Amino acid sequence: MSSRPPYSVLLDIIKVLSQCFQRTYIVLDALDEIKPDDRDLLMRTLGEICLLNVNLLVTSRRESYIVDGFNGLFLEEIGLQSSKIDADIKLYVSESVKKEPRFSTWSSELREEVEQTLAKKAKGMFRWVECQMEVLKKSRRPYDVKQALSSLPKTLDETYKRILLAIPEEDRVYAARLFAWIIHSQSPLCLELLAEAIVIDLDPDSLLCNSPDSHLHDPAQTLDICSCLFTTSIPLCFFRVEKERCPGHINLRFAHYSVQEYFCSERFKSDFKSDCLLFVRWKR
Repeated sequence: MSSRPPYSVLLDIIKVLSQCFQRTYIVLDALDEIKPDDRDLLMRTLGEICLLNVNLLVTSRRESYIVDGFNGLFLEEIGLQSSKIDADIKLYVSESVKKEPRFSTWSSELREEVEQTLAKKAKGMFRWVECQMEVLKKSRRPYDVKQALSSLPKTLDETYKRILLAIPEEDRVYAARLFAWIIHSQSPLCLELLAEAIVIDLDPDSLLCNSPDSHLHDPAQTLDICSCLFTTSIPLCFFRVEKERCPGHINLRFAHYSVQEYFCSERFKSDFKSDCLLFVRWKR
């Protein structure tokens, strides 16, 4: 039985709370990341919330079902065009370059070239910039940096494709298992569990089957596989009054919704249809 209360109960709670205050604010971030099965119910619920004494702020990509769902609710729409946040992108790139130790040995001219190029081609996508920065960190020579800047991917999909293609051969089977576990898990998985899961060999004839030698030296090595596609978090111990951090427990999840979206898309299947990669078995 699910421990999550139904929308109707949550809506009743919001109705009661909205009457307790002179003004109530609700912020809902990344509405477009809602699971498809929950979309209709959530949109109807939000429609009812809009009729209450509530100030509602919703952030989302401009998806048709969201636009249609809010139609007629007299909400003010604020579009964030890429041209309006170019200055923020440039500041983000500049600060990232300054704070990254690996860039400290680069010439000021090369760092400036990185800042200018990424800010110019970001098209308002902070996530795109973050991925390019991760790739550039691995460059060993100024020549490699300039080559990377001259052939930057245009989209997030193309960025993710390149990252996957760059996975070393010996890590690809681990990467496939890691992606599959995270995609299909109903709740966040801890690093220690994933480190054990990705080395499981189902071949009973394998010499490493159930062998201590099959384990990773350190669970943290899991993070070395496509590190920019993942992020870590330390969950709060909600059953403790002081809400302290749980020691030794680190969850691993995709760094951005667009990563899982790409893996579950027809674009992913098309990108790797003819490639000799591990990904032909990633759903197993």
